[in-house]
Amino acid sequence: MPTNPPCMNWSKVASILPHLWGLVLFILIFYRPLSSYALILLGAAVLASQFIRDKPTINWKRGTFGLTILLSIFLIYFYGFVQHMDHSEAWPRFEKKLPLLFIPLIWLLSRLSWKDIHIKVYLWLLAGIFTSGIIMFIGSTAAFLQTLDWHQFFYHAFTAPVKISAIYYSWFIVIAIAWPIPDRDLPFSKSTHGKIKMALAILLLISASKLFVVLGGAILAFKWFKNREHQKFYWKQMALLIIAGLLLIPVLIRTTSLLDTNMTVIVQDQYELDSSFNGLTLRLIQVRLGFEVLQKEDAWILGVGPALSKSKLDERYKAHNMYTGNPELGDRGLLAYNYHNQWIETLVATGIIGLTFLLILFSSLIVRAYHNPLFGSMVIVCTIFMFTESFWEREQGLVLFTFIASALFKTDSID
Repeated sequence: MPTNPPCMNWSKVASILPHLWGLVLFILIFYRPLSSYALILLGAAVLASQFIRDKPTINWKRGTFGLTILLSIFLIYFYGFVQHMDHSEAWPRFEKKLPLLFIPLIWLLSRLSWKDIHIKVYLWLLAGIFTSGIIMFIGSTAAFLQTLDWHQFFYHAFTAPVKISAIYYSWFIVIAIAWPIPDRDLPFSKSTHGKIKMALAILLLISASKLFVVLGGAILAFKWFKNREHQKFYWKQMALLIIAGLLLIPVLIRTTSLLDTNMTVIVQDQYELDSSFNGLTLRLIQVRLGFEVLQKEDAWILGVGPALSKSKLDERYKAHNMYTGNPELGDRGLLAYNYHNQWIETLVATGIIGLTFLLILFSSLIVRAYHNPLFGSMVIVCTIFMFTESFWEREQGLVLFTFIASALFKTDSID
């Protein structure tokens, strides 16, 4: 009698896909262009899985609102790309927004739920953070032996061997700290997981982004107080706490610059070469310049377009006589800086329409986090990050965020 041809079992494919997701995030820490190929590989695997007959079905009624918002934001950026596609910056800036289309579709078609994926992706994320951390320690040690400068072990000097910004490395660490995963689901003991969290905290202090040190410390403290009746301190943990306290000193030193903040510099019309900015005043000036761009170009509704938003900011830098570098030394000065605020970056690039969809997106994430508080800290971290960095302008920022957002919207969408 004829028999039906064998077909691949979905469960075998479903066990591979989370590892591919994790591999994307692992590679993303090390080398951004290679992560794009990893995403393509993941997409090809997901498309191939559509020919498997025994896969579960998607409940389209759950969670698709959030994914629709993500895709709508992509279409808004696509419209801006079409409007200025002949500009030299159009494709590079649009290419960075492709994850807004690609990742929600992959997540939707893969038939995975958060339960299927979060443990394996968490382990891959830890592997990426610690592997890169080891490389950074080796590189920083080599640089220290040449310069005898202890600053080689902190902030951008520390992360330089992997060519990742200290701010984005800090963000990856805080997301790992905030990852909602019970100890019982992990392939190692609770005490080992505690040591891993302590190691993450030490790496966070070394990479020393002030914002994420505060956020990461707050999340760790909250988790500790929540489970304080189960906590016991031994000499090893106390030693690690002392080390963490010592590593906090460089963070405090960098934070002292905020004590001398001169807020009047924000409203100056013209600046001098020696004008003093810190992280706070520079970001507030960039917000001001963003509004100036919108007013000057009369582009409040649709924005100036993703391709032009940075060049328009550069024009404002020059108009206010801000430092634009020394071409002979390869120093671009403030021309190397974007708006450092994703809300303003989106408003300038896509106008009130784009900002409205972005606000709807984050409102939806907050609602999801309200109904599932385990995800709350991840959403809070991403929301605050939007005020200090234009992190959608880097693939390292957008890929991780879009993955988290897509997963939160589709946590329970499998039947």
